Amino acid sequence: IFYLSYLLPLFTESSCEEGRFRCNNGNCIPNRWRCDQENDCADGSDETPAMCMNYCKHHEIKCKNGEQCIPISWKCDGSPDCRDKSDEENCRKLKKHFLQFVSLH
Repeated sequence: IFYLSYLLPLFTESSCEEGRFRCNNGNCIPNRWRCDQENDCADGSDETPAMCMNYCKHHEIKCKNGEQCIPISWKCDGSPDCRDKSDEENCRKLKKHFLQFVSLH
């Protein structure tokens, strides 16, 4: 009976609630804890190199080419930071002029 009560949760819980990540050990953690350089699953499955290789942190954005992540604050700052310069695409030119105008006062 002990053996059955130990294995039963492993077979009945096959997914996590929306917005949560299922660890290899069956635990569920918030998605934002994945690839945050902290072992939240206890088995390390939330920090595997294969999963985290192209995963940006919550305060970063992925460049269009998918090769790098940059801080959100670098988007549309007038200086291309992505190798493909995608962080400066679709930026309103008014933003730069407005910021310069405001910074003069």
